[in-house]
Amino acid sequence: MLFLHRGFYVCDNGAKTIEVKGRQYKGDWIYGFPAKSGDRTFILTDNDFAVGYIKMKEVIPETVGMYSSLPDKTGKNICLADIIRYRPANKDHDIFLVVDWDDEKALFYAGFAKLWIINTVCEVVGNVFENHELLLKIE
Repeated sequence: MLFLHRGFYVCDNGAKTIEVKGRQYKGDWIYGFPAKSGDRTFILTDNDFAVGYIKMKEVIPETVGMYSSLPDKTGKNICLADIIRYRPANKDHDIFLVVDWDDEKALFYAGFAKLWIINTVCEVVGNVFENHELLLKIE
């Protein structure tokens, strides 16, 4: 089974700026399937095996994250390292959580909650690479 991923492709004409390990990069998020060659990481963005080609772009390895296959309340697909806004029933304000992966349980979670339980009542508001101001709000 193949799982869709995203990664950050560095390019001069990119529309986004992210920070990884204290360094800024300009480029764009691309979506596809991950591949490695030595210490380089790629996202396969398109393929046509009938004519014998595969398109892939090198990405920053730390930015590669798997899609959860779960949409938020607006229909946006939630990905590893996304920041979500959520209002628990027992609070009178929104809280912000980072989407992470639990290897032992093989599931996505955000803070205290399993993502599949809260995905329909939360909203993706950014990610840890682009929205450092939101990291200050994480509980």
